[in-house]
Amino acid sequence: MLRRENQLRLASDTIARFESLSLHGLGGWLQEAQRLGEQVVAEFGFGQQACRPNRGTLEEGLSLLRSAVASYPGDSEVLAAANYLRFNRCVEGVLRVGDPAPDCELHLPDGSPTTLHSLLRLAPPGAHASLPWAPVARAEQALCSVVVGASIT
Repeated sequence: MLRRENQLRLASDTIARFESLSLHGLGGWLQEAQRLGEQVVAEFGFGQQACRPNRGTLEEGLSLLRSAVASYPGDSEVLAAANYLRFNRCVEGVLRVGDPAPDCELHLPDGSPTTLHSLLRLAPPGAHASLPWAPVARAEQALCSVVVGASIT
């Protein structure tokens, strides 16, 4: 399955689709990756209980595909085929425990722009102030109240 996923991910039409979707935000790109994974596991008989009842559901196939590196640690072929490892752009960050959170742009469900710091200022003064993780609690409370109208108490 990893070989097939690799073959599909490196196809020029797939690369173009991912590049196009990445210009429109994270959601489309993730949905395409999910669709591609579902295609791969379906090609190997997952999700086709009527034809191959012993194969399992699409979700089970995706779980197997996504856990290959953990299931076969150190296997060079598995590591070479795992696209999320080969093309990972993540790097070790510079933030450490206790550092203030940097401000960043966010978008509310209605599409309006905001920032992390502006959401943090919405938390009521003293909310969970006695807890050692008070800034996190205030952030959660502010995000919940703004995003879904809920309140964390």
